[in-house]
Amino acid sequence: MAYEMTDEERQEYDVVIDETVEESKENPSRLMQIATDATRFLSVASNTVEQVKESGFFQRLRDLLPSNKNKAQMNELQTSVSNLAVTQNEIREMQKLSWRMLEQLNERNLLTADALITVKNNLNSLVVEQNEVKTAIATMAERIADRFKKMDERISNVEKAQQLNTWVSGIEVDDYYEDLPPTIRFLKIVKDFYERKKSNYSRDELILLRKAIKDSGIDFKKEISLGDITDSLIEELQTFDEGEYLKITKIILPDNATISNQELSNILAVPSFVTICMLPESKKRLEPITEALKDQLQCDEVTALKKAVRTDIKKHNGIDMSAKMPLADLGIELISCYSAIPNLVEAYKKTESEKLKKKVRLCPKCKTELSVTATFCPECGNRV
Repeated sequence: MAYEMTDEERQEYDVVIDETVEESKENPSRLMQIATDATRFLSVASNTVEQVKESGFFQRLRDLLPSNKNKAQMNELQTSVSNLAVTQNEIREMQKLSWRMLEQLNERNLLTADALITVKNNLNSLVVEQNEVKTAIATMAERIADRFKKMDERISNVEKAQQLNTWVSGIEVDDYYEDLPPTIRFLKIVKDFYERKKSNYSRDELILLRKAIKDSGIDFKKEISLGDITDSLIEELQTFDEGEYLKITKIILPDNATISNQELSNILAVPSFVTICMLPESKKRLEPITEALKDQLQCDEVTALKKAVRTDIKKHNGIDMSAKMPLADLGIELISCYSAIPNLVEAYKKTESEKLKKKVRLCPKCKTELSVTATFCPECGNRV
């Protein structure tokens, strides 16, 4: 097995999972966040931990480790574990916890239909070197896809479903959609679907999303990769107004508050969603580099920009930019993210505020409080 664990470890992890599920049972968005955090961590190699240990998904998952939960319970002023060195043992523990978390969420049927597709897509796109782990992850993705197919079909909100039906029936003759470039048209269809039904999607409603994509002139069965999506968007944004693009991808919170791209990345570990929302920012950041090197490049600037963006995304997310998925599945993944973000923002901001109040640097050996600039612990002499 890729993530071998003893019965005692399994029991420890299940206690943590039970507590987490109990705390989140009325909040499907939190369960999706947990699942995507676990999925994202499985692609983290030992030599890349330093790059990601401050990210939201890493900190949330590390805080769930049985040993760290116990510390936090014993000492309310326990610092966020992200300030301490990450040990190889912790990395192995986090891998096992991630794997067990995905197993349990799937087996207990705790994820909504749209969250299942999101997790499946993420698993299929992970870049993992070890063959044994790669095989295990592929098997898990198949099991999750199978769970999605077997879910009971149900109508969850008759009025909202009727609104969706009315909207979908008019797409085919709507000139506005027809005039949009294909990939941006796809994103607009997804966003408009979300605006009409913001959560609790039934299988019937997700089938309506497929119909909406099809009626807009796009093949919802087409296999597409995140690399294909970014390439298309970079081409389309050469002529399409970026301000209009930002309106299409904008996260709308209940209180009309804004959310930064960095906050978005920390709240939800879903590379495709974060990439699509951040693309204009990434494009703006990388364009001067490709412009400066244009004389040395053996391709045009747009092609160079595509390569730079792909490399940037792959480096920061540990995903295979060429991994294919049906376009309809990507659409489901995106509405799942749009639905989850508003529900997770309040908890995220509360957590960040508490971290600022409690942020303390401790010696990893004797737990003595340290100054920000300390190199050695004044109590035990340990190098920190």
